Amino acid sequence: MQYQKLLGGVLVPGLTLVGSAHAALFTFTTTGVIDSGHNSAGVFGEGLSSLRGLGYQLTMTTDYALNVYLHTDSAQNYAQSYGGSAFGLAAASVTVSATVNGYTATSHLPAPYINHEFIQGSSATNPGFNKVFGDAYSLDENGHLWRVYAYLYSDEHAFLATTRLDQGLYYAALTGDVGETFFDMGGGTFFSGRPTSIALSGAASVVEPASFSLLVLGLVGCWLRRRRFVLSA
Repeated sequence: MQYQKLLGGVLVPGLTLVGSAHAALFTFTTTGVIDSGHNSAGVFGEGLSSLRGLGYQLTMTTDYALNVYLHTDSAQNYAQSYGGSAFGLAAASVTVSATVNGYTATSHLPAPYINHEFIQGSSATNPGFNKVFGDAYSLDENGHLWRVYAYLYSDEHAFLATTRLDQGLYYAALTGDVGETFFDMGGGTFFSGRPTSIALSGAASVVEPASFSLLVLGLVGCWLRRRRFVLSA
């Protein structure tokens, strides 16, 4: 039987400790109004054909550190990550979620043809230019072809404080900003529109159950020490 020594000299059987897992998440969300789109498969509501004029929210999430190519320039003016069979490179999986008309379509894309993330900030040669871009193109787990991309850039408004792909950000697009969101899950269901806002959220680490176990077992150790003290009193 395996043991690990914990607080208070207590030995707890059967415990194997594992450190926290590192995850570099790029989670990119765009919201806006659909300029063009169709709902042929009824995914976003039965009896609804055209999606034009409806609001949308699209989110792409990937652990970009698992892509083969990960690069930032020496001045940290930009950062990008990509992979996929289109490049002849291994790629991280992508999870895509689109919400329209109160209905949500979600899919996990395990082996993308393209998985590409890009953030560009201001530089000495282009001080006002900021851009966020995400692209995923893949068969889903059921063999359906998904193509999703979104971007927003500005020549006037420096909305990025950093070029980290796993940064947190919310930005409401201003006049003069340029962007597009495109979603196509096959079967005649697709839409496109201009983002009115974007959001980025990421995480540097994910706490695994072992970390919680350490806390619980530490408390157990304290309780046992107190119990031994009470019994010996």
